[in-house]
Amino acid sequence: MKTIKDELTLFNALRYEIRALGNLEIHNSEWDYVESIYHRKMDGISIVTILICIVDQAALLGIIRRLYNHGLPIITVRFLET
Repeated sequence: MKTIKDELTLFNALRYEIRALGNLEIHNSEWDYVESIYHRKMDGISIVTILICIVDQAALLGIIRRLYNHGLPIITVRFLET
């Protein structure tokens, strides 16, 4: 049986959920490796963009950098176990 330590390396592509504060109006096809993008209301007022992606660590950093360039503060980055 694989452990998280076996799966979580710099080079394995794994599933992550990234939450950023703000409304990112784009389509999945504009972002490599992103499976889905959706929005939720937080605290009844603020909009949170949620991205689900399968990436290695380098691509994960690239997605976080793109969110930063769009002016969206990162709330969480979470590894989703397979």
